[in-house]
Amino acid sequence: MTDDAERPNGCWTCGRETAEDPDAPEPFETTWTREKETDDAIVWECDHCRHVKVIEQEVSDS
Repeated sequence: MTDDAERPNGCWTCGRETAEDPDAPEPFETTWTREKETDDAIVWECDHCRHVKVIEQEVSDS
């Protein structure tokens, strides 16, 4: 299990929506909820727009 250090720190989808600019340079500051965790990835969901982001984890060979 990993700690929240891998939690996304902003949502690029929300950033584009709030700036009404498809090329908005900054992500929207939002919070993320951990939806699911597998052996090799964590699935996060943006609390603002429900965009899903998958962050892969390194799998150790033990």
